[in-house]
Amino acid sequence: MPTRWIARLGLLATVACTAPEDDAPIPDRTDDTGRPPLPDLTACGPTCGDGPLFVIDQIGFVFGDKDGPVPGFDLDGLGAQDDADCDVDDLSGPDGTLGIDNQFATVFDALPAALRTTLPGILDASLAGGGLTVLVEVVGVDSLDEDGPIGLVFRRGAGAPETTAEGTILPQQTFELDEDAFMGATTDAWIRDGVIEAGPFEFDLQIAFLDTVAKTRLHHARLRLERDDQGGFDGLIGAMVPLEQIMTIVNRLGGCGDDALGSALKVVMPLLVDARLDPDGDCDAITGAFEVSGVKAYVFETP
Repeated sequence: MPTRWIARLGLLATVACTAPEDDAPIPDRTDDTGRPPLPDLTACGPTCGDGPLFVIDQIGFVFGDKDGPVPGFDLDGLGAQDDADCDVDDLSGPDGTLGIDNQFATVFDALPAALRTTLPGILDASLAGGGLTVLVEVVGVDSLDEDGPIGLVFRRGAGAPETTAEGTILPQQTFELDEDAFMGATTDAWIRDGVIEAGPFEFDLQIAFLDTVAKTRLHHARLRLERDDQGGFDGLIGAMVPLEQIMTIVNRLGGCGDDALGSALKVVMPLLVDARLDPDGDCDAITGAFEVSGVKAYVFETP
């Protein structure tokens, strides 16, 4: 895993994802922006327009310390509160923001050594081998230099990408799309000064590793992506992941059964639960964050 990662999860120093309050509010798209309404992001084909399109070229779990600042988002919208929800205290971000939900970051070092070694390697290998090709389309603007409300569409690419000798995905590639390409979309997003913020939204994540495919849905997801000097972005994606789905992924990708690792996980993972997928429901999810970067990409408009 490249040294520039802050860490590892649960799919960058950041703050809770709230709408910018400095300057004037971003106008509604139907007011004086002069831009057409966004299309139906769930049904517009290989692309929804001619806006920027990226492929995630690096992804890693975010480390942290429960006694120190931890990058992440306020995923449950509860902010800082006196009574810990799910018996887990919220964290504070690098800038002092309270109410950060990123439980996995604080306990990664306490997980079994085999799991700490396996998970980052699976992400790296899946990216390089085409088992975790995530394409991100920005809809509603021509470039990240434009401020305003936008849409985001996430699609799954097909085939192994071209990579460097170190296994990093090269920019400016054209990708085919998976037969079941659509992963998720949101119109609750905007750009301000080259920074994309979005959420909450949901999308499906699929990881293929060797002969195994594991899927999960990321709930109440938020992101913050900042334009870099090479035309790509660096940022953070945070989400809640159901405990049940996490155990399924670990069992499939980590080879857990009735061995020591599997037995340890059955004890450890339930203790990490810190969130509710349904605000009125039981505590049933673990919060985490992925540090990501993306590079410019294209997709074939026809199969």
